[in-house]
Amino acid sequence: GLYDYSKESPLLTFSYNDSQNDDAKSCQINDVVSHPQLGLIYTVSENRKIKVFDVQAGGKLIKCIDNAHQAPISSIVFSNSGVAYATASHDGKIRFWDIRYEKAERNNACVGELSNVHDTKFGERI
Repeated sequence: GLYDYSKESPLLTFSYNDSQNDDAKSCQINDVVSHPQLGLIYTVSENRKIKVFDVQAGGKLIKCIDNAHQAPISSIVFSNSGVAYATASHDGKIRFWDIRYEKAERNNACVGELSNVHDTKFGERI
């Protein structure tokens, strides 16, 4: 969630478990990023999902991309324009996504991929 340190209280809490099969380990959030222009928060996690939350709607989950990678997703970063973002996974791939396809509610907004672009350390790609 989002926390206000000056008031020592949470501003928003995001619900991440979305099924009975999501345990604490599989729901571990590995990275959180705010969209550069829109009031959206994107998260990536051990369960290979990309989730999008609307801050102005009180942290409501508005989009979930299941199986976005073949292994846990470690990081996410937006382009300066906010039109595209990239995710990196323990599968050694970087995938590129276009939010215009997400807005059109297509199942897969992935527009490109690079394979074997990062190394293994402690059994995980970094």
